[in-house]
Amino acid sequence: MNRPLLNDDVLLSIMSFCSTMGRGTVCALIQTSRLFHHAGARYLLANGVSLHNEQVDSFVTFMIADGDYRFPLLRTLTLSTTTLPLFSGYVLAQLFHRLARHGALCSLKLDDTETILRSHPELPYAIAELPKLKSLCMYNIGRHGRTLLNYLRSELVYANLGVPYQAFMGRDDDGQIEDREGADAVTSVVDDGDDLITALHQSLRSLRELHMTYARDYSQAQTLVFPCLTSLTLHAGLLDAPVTGYFSRMFPNLRQLEVYTFNPDHKPFGISDFVGRRDRNIDNQLECGRWRTLRYYEGTLEALFSLGIKCRIDWVKLKSEDSALDPFMISEVLRDACPVHLCLEFWDASSLLDDDFLEIFEKQGVQRLETLHIKILSAEGEEDLAEKDILESITSRIVVPLRSLKEFRLAIECCFWYHDFGSISDDDTPSELPPQEVEEDDFAKSLVQASAAASGSLASVSVKLPTSYTSFKRGRGGEFGPPTRDFHTAYGAMVNATYPRNEDDKKAWSGVRRLF
Repeated sequence: MNRPLLNDDVLLSIMSFCSTMGRGTVCALIQTSRLFHHAGARYLLANGVSLHNEQVDSFVTFMIADGDYRFPLLRTLTLSTTTLPLFSGYVLAQLFHRLARHGALCSLKLDDTETILRSHPELPYAIAELPKLKSLCMYNIGRHGRTLLNYLRSELVYANLGVPYQAFMGRDDDGQIEDREGADAVTSVVDDGDDLITALHQSLRSLRELHMTYARDYSQAQTLVFPCLTSLTLHAGLLDAPVTGYFSRMFPNLRQLEVYTFNPDHKPFGISDFVGRRDRNIDNQLECGRWRTLRYYEGTLEALFSLGIKCRIDWVKLKSEDSALDPFMISEVLRDACPVHLCLEFWDASSLLDDDFLEIFEKQGVQRLETLHIKILSAEGEEDLAEKDILESITSRIVVPLRSLKEFRLAIECCFWYHDFGSISDDDTPSELPPQEVEEDDFAKSLVQASAAASGSLASVSVKLPTSYTSFKRGRGGEFGPPTRDFHTAYGAMVNATYPRNEDDKKAWSGVRRLF
């Protein structure tokens, strides 16, 4: 009488279907029968688990209740706790001890590393016992986080490590040196925790991708070599100390480099300050060696200029969040990199009328360019710039001199540019907007024609002005095809094949499946 009317395989198929509706549905089902209670864990743990403060104790109880079956199912775990009592830290340590012996956890993320690890003295060592971790993200690393890394048994493929901003600055939020309860985690990073790369010694032969945030000193790790690492991302300060030669020695097969720098003290700097950093990094490469080539660089122009990388870089993406690109700096880095693909993102549309900036596209370093993307954020005070002058300058001074250029994309975005691109008010409707001086379709067509007249090879153009968007493609026989409104659909496959991109979280949590 109490037996179900459906076979077990049918019931499990129902649960599999219900798992697509969310974990709440599965949680309701597992309370209805022993079969669902046992099998439901597979669906609850399939896409990983993210725990907050009050969820830790109940999750550990759930896992231990049927540990032999459930431990191997947990592959991804995120701990986002901000407060963790001593007992919760203890039970969490017991969970990691058992996962180390019977589990298969391969991806771990600690949002606030020191808060979690300080909850119980045994916890850093319990996590370090995990033998199968491939992806590890640790933010706000202090003394306890460094202990975990030093004793880690796993050979990582992906690591994302960051120290607290206050530790990077050597002070607290009020600008004073840390001296209060709990500050041991911060001051320890300042004293001896900068060199997080050395703590990854267990992963010398396996690490492929590394993200570092607010680390300051890399010189201590220069004796280590990571032959499999191909991607490095840094969020650093002003790169006052030389690093390029050390990196080329530590990561000889690096292909992708992303560097973002900032001015933590907001002090004014002149070009001579960046030249000094560049010279020190060039000397560092003469001492330690340099890369033969890189595939991709993304970051600030100031960072690439300061690094002084002396090798070709196929794809260069330069960003400037609050200023124009310095013509001298960009000319120097392009001469060294000789890119095939170049993307420039910067403020100040008046640069397109500046002779020093325009001369960049006539100098050494741009002869190999096949793809050029320019994105400009026009600054306040540029309302009176003439649209026709800018577009003519782009045609004659940028596109025509680049004989190898095959793809050109232009995007101008602004909050203040209303004079030539149409003053838009809340009462305007699309039909009432003032007409533009130049139609985007006509401009795209004129660019391709001008390139062809100069024996160029430009085949596709994408133009985005503040009130419209268009893209244009030239056919094989020189005929002009119809404009298409979705450039990414037309050319996205080619761009992705050249350089596939993923967000950090996707790399962290699905990257293991992608790599293995």
